[in-house]
Amino acid sequence: MVRPDAGLDRELMGDGNLGQGTASTPWLAAVKARLAQSSYPTLRRLQCDFQVNAVILRGEVSNWFEKQFAQELVAGVPGVQQVVNQTRVSGA
Repeated sequence: MVRPDAGLDRELMGDGNLGQGTASTPWLAAVKARLAQSSYPTLRRLQCDFQVNAVILRGEVSNWFEKQFAQELVAGVPGVQQVVNQTRVSGA
């Protein structure tokens, strides 16, 4: 499931230590690699974390297409169950 522009429930976030735990490491590495290989420079600069089976995207993109594209790119990584897209569109 993809949740654009959604925050995670504070109860689910626990202590808020994003990207912690060995289970997240392979997914996070795959997500970062997929973003790094993007032909869009703004996507290569996005930050991503992992919490409670969700990848959280943060950063700034140039337009709404890039925001949606980043979300779909990350959602296509095997094992990713949820994407929380907190990217901002510059000038929006």
